[in-house]
Order: sequence, then C-alpha cells, then structure tokens
Amino acid sequence: MELHVSYPSHRGRAVPQAWRQLLVLLCLIFGAGCDALAEQWRPTEQEMAMLPPYCADRFGDNKSPAFKHWIGVFGWDFIHLHHYCAGLNFISRARKAVSRREREGNLGSALQQMDYVLKATRPDFRLRGEFLLNRAIALSLLGKEGEAIANLEEAIRFDPRLA
Repeated sequence: MELHVSYPSHRGRAVPQAWRQLLVLLCLIFGAGCDALAEQWRPTEQEMAMLPPYCADRFGDNKSPAFKHWIGVFGWDFIHLHHYCAGLNFISRARKAVSRREREGNLGSALQQMDYVLKATRPDFRLRGEFLLNRAIALSLLGKEGEAIANLEEAIRFDPRLA
C-alpha cells in the first residue's frame, strides 16, 4: 500500500522530509497525526469553490450519485483526481504564500500530486494535457523554465486546444 501525503509547512515553516516520513509512519501505525495531515492536504471550503466542480465530489462520498456521475464521465481514472485537485490547490496556495519557503513547499507538493496523477492514470486519459500544463505552471513558478517548457510542449502535443 502506498500513501501519498503532502504536508508542506507547519506554522509557516517547511517540514523536513524525514519528519514528514515519520508523521506518515506514525499515522499508519497508530493513527496519530492523520487528521493534521489530511487537514493540510484537503482544500478548505473556500479553496474548494475555486476548483473544478468534480473536485468536491471526488473529495466527498464515493457512494454518492455525483461520484457515480463523474465515474461515468471520466471512467475509473476519476478515483485519482483528488490528487490533481490537491495539486491545483497547492499552486493556488503558493501564489498566496508570504514566505519563499512556504511558496516552494506548496509548489513541491503540487508537483508531487501532478506526478502522481500522471503515473496513476491511463496515458490517454482526457485530462492528461491539463495535468502537464499545471505541472508546467508549478515548475515555472519554481524558476525551472526548461522543464516547464518541456511539460508545456507535451501538454500541447496531447491536447492542441491548450495552445
């Protein structure tokens, strides 16, 4: 079982990778800290309102009619879209961040989420171009223009409407 958790900062300070891994391990063993990890990762109500409409349904009850509707629209790859939604939200948080450390932590978390959906979904999944486009945005905001351009070119090859 693989657990994908992003915990970019605590009180405005970046949490070192070793501490994040320890928190995930404690969460798995004892259930300790799971709520705190989920709270940092899950969009707030205000943030959710700024995300695509399927995000709220993906973060919600997987037995709801809305969830089933989106499975019909996207297929089973929909089960991974909360990672994409979280990635979009981390990009948004990064744009509002006051400190460089918080900004970079949020952008790093956004990249982790985009990488997850790129690996977990089918290569022909209809949102792949958007995943790549938003990955390019996060890379650009980190000053990694070369990698950002490569992702943008791949996004446009996948979906020319993104040009």
